[in-house]
Amino acid sequence: MAKKHFLVLVAASIEGINYSCGSVINIEKSVGDAYAKGGQLDGAPSASKSAIANGADVIEHVSDAGAEAEAATAKTAAISDLEARIAVAADADKPALQAELDKLKAE
Repeated sequence: MAKKHFLVLVAASIEGINYSCGSVINIEKSVGDAYAKGGQLDGAPSASKSAIANGADVIEHVSDAGAEAEAATAKTAAISDLEARIAVAADADKPALQAELDKLKAE
C-alpha cells in the first residue's frame, strides 16, 4: 500500500495512536485521506513540506491493528500448544494444564 505524508491539523487519535497538532505523519494514503475528510489531517504536499522545513519530524505511523492481530495469533498458538500438551499429558498433570488453558481462554 502506498504511504503519504500528512500534516496533523488538530490533536487527534489516528487508529489508536495519538498525534499532536503540527506533527507530520507518514501513513497509508487511504487512511490519511479518510482523516483529511474529517478535518484532522491535511494531505497537501505543501502543508507537510512547510512543517518539515520548520522543524517537524516525520513520524512513521504504525497501526495498533497490526499489534492486535499479532497478539491474537500468539494467543491462538498458545492455546493450541496447551491443548496438544493436555492430549499427551499424564492424568496427574492434566488438571493443572486444563486450568492454565481455561485461564488463557478467559483473557
